Amino acid sequence: MNFDYVNEGRSIAKELFSLGLEDWQQRIEEVIDFGSTGTEILMGVRWNLSELIKSDTKLPPLIDQRLKDYILSANKILGD
Repeated sequence: MNFDYVNEGRSIAKELFSLGLEDWQQRIEEVIDFGSTGTEILMGVRWNLSELIKSDTKLPPLIDQRLKDYILSANKILGD
């Protein structure tokens, strides 16, 4: 089964919006909407999620794990 990185990125963005993190939601949506290639989008979403985690924003455990899972999966695809 293939993982849909764009749909998962949009879903995470919606979740962030519901948590009051509209700026992070907007960053992710912009990367997805304006990225030229799938690789560019994947790298951009991964970078933004990594920066969010580094920001020490208090996230509920389930969304925190979801972000980490996305990043780990993207790392495998991107060879990092």
